[in-house]
Amino acid sequence: MDIQFISAEAKTLHSFFVSMFYMLSTILLLIGVLLEYFKMPVGGSLSFPQLVGRTFIAAILLAAYPEISNMVAAVADAVADKIGDLNSFHHLLESAGAALKEHSWSWTSVGDTLLSVVSYLAYFILYITVFFFDAAIVYCLVLLYIFSPLMIAFYILPQTAGMTTGLFRTLFEIATWKIVWSVLGTLLW
Repeated sequence: MDIQFISAEAKTLHSFFVSMFYMLSTILLLIGVLLEYFKMPVGGSLSFPQLVGRTFIAAILLAAYPEISNMVAAVADAVADKIGDLNSFHHLLESAGAALKEHSWSWTSVGDTLLSVVSYLAYFILYITVFFFDAAIVYCLVLLYIFSPLMIAFYILPQTAGMTTGLFRTLFEIATWKIVWSVLGTLLW
């Protein structure tokens, strides 16, 4: 399956959201300044350096996110390859298919017929889930890449910084899906 068109579209959408990042950053910085101004005690001094520092950190995270996500994905792929890559599912499917072909149908024995039906259903479900979860991992990583500029911009306000934390938490969770599938494939093999 060729999905190279997705990367081109993802880059286009990501660049659109990067341009929105700068507008959103300015708005969030102004909101933060206003909130700090109204929280300021009478005769006190303004404390905006924290907001400016958070804005610079958000800009650095925006520039570094593609490299961070590529590094996390590369580490997860290396661990999954070491454990027993997702291709081990193809070996499992091949051996399960060969075993099903050797199994004979018996219309006189209800138990053998039921076993054959359950075996074919299990083989079909396993075959579909391998492709489904492979596509789900790619789809989720692409969505994170596309929306990352907006989620990183929310780091500027301390009240909304949890969205940026959630972005990176989700990135690591998705990366571990490959590792979990490799472990399951190794156990089944």
